[in-house]
Amino acid sequence: MRRHGVTAILGAFAAAGLVGAHVLAYLIALPDAAVRAAMLRGTGHGYLSAAGVVAIVAAIFGSFAAASLGFRRGGGRVDIRWREAALRIAAIQTIAFVVLEVAERAAVNIPPAAINPRLLLVGIGVQVLVACLAALVIALICRVAAIVWTALAQTLVRAAHGARELVRDVDRLPRERAFAGAYDSRAPPVSPR
Repeated sequence: MRRHGVTAILGAFAAAGLVGAHVLAYLIALPDAAVRAAMLRGTGHGYLSAAGVVAIVAAIFGSFAAASLGFRRGGGRVDIRWREAALRIAAIQTIAFVVLEVAERAAVNIPPAAINPRLLLVGIGVQVLVACLAALVIALICRVAAIVWTALAQTLVRAAHGARELVRDVDRLPRERAFAGAYDSRAPPVSPR
């Protein structure tokens, strides 16, 4: 698969991871549900439910794309290495998280300096952990798809070989014997009186 295909897979997982880690960071940094709800309402997080749907769709498409990459490689080397994928996804998610936090507050006229430092640090840490998990999932999907493709290809080769052998066996039957019963000298059945 071309390099832009790998970038699309990483981008899809980064988008999904960004939203998931964003929600998880708020759950960890603000464990009290009432405080968390007030903070989310006051800081421009009203879009998160719609973003969750987009994240799920991105994860689904990213998974299918990763499986496609694995199928295309079929046992060969897959272009996605875990470490490289984790670093790229972590960089995307971390930068996007910080920009998103600033933009959320700007949308409701809160200065960026008002961002809770604990929330920001927890958020960055969670983004990095989720990025590592996403890279692992991508690598596993690619690997499993390659294994499945190899197994299917071997099964198809064996089935084709078996069919070829069956045709050869049928061709080896003596043609005279195969049709001998059709020309036997039997009389027609006698009708009952």
